Order: sequence, then C-alpha cells, then structure tokens
Amino acid sequence: MKKFLILFSVLLFFSCVVDKKPVPVDSSVRINEVKGLSILPPPGQGWTIEHIGETQVVFGKKGISPGASYIVQATLFKLPKMESEQEFVKYISQMKTAQQPVERFEMVKTKYDFNAFQSAYCVKHHEVGEDKKAYKTTGNPYMILEVIGNTCQHPKNKAIGVDFGYSYRYPWGGRDPQLEEEAEAFLNAVEFREF
Repeated sequence: MKKFLILFSVLLFFSCVVDKKPVPVDSSVRINEVKGLSILPPPGQGWTIEHIGETQVVFGKKGISPGASYIVQATLFKLPKMESEQEFVKYISQMKTAQQPVERFEMVKTKYDFNAFQSAYCVKHHEVGEDKKAYKTTGNPYMILEVIGNTCQHPKNKAIGVDFGYSYRYPWGGRDPQLEEEAEAFLNAVEFREF
C-alpha cells in the first residue's frame, strides 16, 4: 500500500508539471481570459499562444530571418497612485529603463511619449537595443531587440497598469519592414473592459 501511495504521488506530481505546448491562434478571435481586457491576437499567420492566464497573455512566432522571433504580450501589474500625466510618463520610463540590464543591452533608441488611448493614461514606447546575450545563429556578436508598445493605467481601475508590447528579436540587418505597422494594428485593437 505504501509503494502504491508513493507511485501515485509521483505520477500526480509529474501530471501537474507537464509542459504545455504552444497553441495555434486564430487572429480574428478575441482573447478575453485576461482580466479587464479584450485582446485581438497579432495580425498575420504562424502565431501561437505561449502563455495565457488572468493577468497575462503571451503570443509568439518565428521571425523572417534566421534565429529571429516575435513575442507579443499583454501583462497586468500593480500601479502606484499617479497625480499627473508627467508623473505617469516619468514612472513608466523609469520602469522600462530598469527592465533593460546594461550588462545585456546596449540601447540604441529609447522613446517614451504620453498617449491618451481609450480614456487611459498611456506611455507609448519604442526601444531598440543590441542584445549581447541572445542566442545567435549567425556570426553577429549580438541580436537586435526592438519593442513597440503601450503601457497604460487601466481606465476602469487606476491601481492597475497594463503593459502591451510587440517585440522582434532579429540579427543585424534582418529587421522586418512591416514591424511598426503590425505592432500598431495589435496595439490599436486592444479593448479595456470592466473587471
């Protein structure tokens, strides 16, 4: 009986930690599992859902260049009280800068601008950095990571922030010419909902 309980416990443990495979996504069907959001998946073919839960959804697909990849995400986070647009922009730009460790990234471009989107305080951001520690399939010493996004104060709950990011990691010279257009299509299709 004791051996059976040990075997059952081991099997139960491994059944809980089985890796979930990415799920193909239909770009025309809205995702409503993230609290307070309705998200249309990124445009185009080949996208999969890498992770989905009440506070985050992550989409991914292979890039057009060797070793390149796209990651698109929407993530909820706690936000301190903000008194003004300027304070919000300052807070978000500092938060974004802190997410770029200097030992890994050499930032080439960082742009943060206030953006009123669907009655929400938002900071539109565009970052380009040389990622010195990315897995490389080419002879380049680094990959480029480009992120276009919007970080917003949820209009239905000001204590919640929402970070939307459309990123592409690619070898030097392998930038997708449709990157900004597709990122804007994803960002503009987001809808805020009641919690």
